[in-house]
Order: sequence, then C-alpha cells, then structure tokens
Amino acid sequence: MSRGAGKGPLAVVFDLDGTLVDSRGDVLEAFRRGFAAVDAPLPPEEALVETIGMRLQDCFERFLGDPERSAAGAAGFRAWYEGHYRDRTAPFAGVDDALRALSGRPMAVATMKKGRFARLLVESFGWAPRGRGAQIIHLVFVFHYPNL
Repeated sequence: MSRGAGKGPLAVVFDLDGTLVDSRGDVLEAFRRGFAAVDAPLPPEEALVETIGMRLQDCFERFLGDPERSAAGAAGFRAWYEGHYRDRTAPFAGVDDALRALSGRPMAVATMKKGRFARLLVESFGWAPRGRGAQIIHLVFVFHYPNL
C-alpha cells in the first residue's frame, strides 16, 4: 500500500538472508558441521542452497530421510552456528546506505531465521540500537511454517 504519488510507501519490510545480508558462507559451513555430526556425506552445495529458508530439521530430512538423524544433524548445525553466525555474514553492497536513505519510514525484517539470531544480526550491523541511537529497523518478524 502506498501513500500516494511521490510520497512513497507507508512502511518497508525486507527479508534478511539473501536480501539484506549474504549469510550463505556461514549457513553452508553450519550444514557441513551438521552432516559431519551424523557421519553423513555433505550434499552438493546447490542442493543445500535450495533448502535455505525451510525449517532446519526438514532440510536435513530431505537428505537423510531419518527424523532422528535429521534432528541430530540440525543440532550439530545449531551448535556450530551459535558461535559463528557472523564469521562470514555481511550486508550486501549498498544495503546499509539504502536502509539509511529510507530511515524516515518504518522498516521491518521478516525471516525464518531464529528470532534471536535475526535480532543479533540486525543489531550487529547497526540497524537497530542496543541502547541509544537511531533505530533503522523497527521490528523483526519471525515466521514459522510447520507444514512446509
């Protein structure tokens, strides 16, 4: 919905991974650690990339089939990602400037990433204040689709 000609949108909502930030390196490394945790071969990178955005255990089930092994693989992913979610993850070129240019409008992030990590990433790039300062991203929405 827009305000009218020349006035721009009332609010802007962005996806996080793949839109604002390039998290592919950290996510793929976390997958590598998850599959290693269950002694399973690592699927091809492009096949893994296709699962990004799905519920994590479902990603592993696609390749492992077994729900129990998949849960253990997802646990291995999370165990590594917990301490490394910002090792390689960075905003795409121009994103910071674009967000700051839009900063007069309410903005939000919508993501399937765990809420804590989404908020930590948004804060770590200076898009939401940890204390004082200009707030750029006003809200982080976390979506969960159990039936997908």
